[in-house]
Amino acid sequence: MSSDFRISRGEQHLVKPEGKGARQRGFKPRERAADYNPRDHKRFTLNIPTPDDFCPTLVDGTVEVSVMLTTRAWGEPSIRTCVWGGDDMGFERDEVFPTDQEAEGAYQRRVQETQGWGIVTIAMLKELGFQIA
Repeated sequence: MSSDFRISRGEQHLVKPEGKGARQRGFKPRERAADYNPRDHKRFTLNIPTPDDFCPTLVDGTVEVSVMLTTRAWGEPSIRTCVWGGDDMGFERDEVFPTDQEAEGAYQRRVQETQGWGIVTIAMLKELGFQIA
């Protein structure tokens, strides 16, 4: 599998380790270490129904939920969980960890958690600590 950025519903795939979005959000990429592995950058994406208006929701009444593991791109082991509608309204939650292994474990738990969400509401996201993006 290449490291090209692709959206794949309900599947894990690789993400470019350094990208426009990371720089726009204030994350500074660190230099690639000798042990750099592009597999450290994963993304899991699925669509989940929502009763709320995400300005707008996607055509099928869902939002896109993504969980990203970025152990190198942002300079520290991190995961980002995003929930986006069909345009420019969304919510994000970033979590930073002391080690790559802890970030990987948190990524796997977050993927399992999001797969269990039956619906997504704005109130639920706020309760879980998501910030409007």
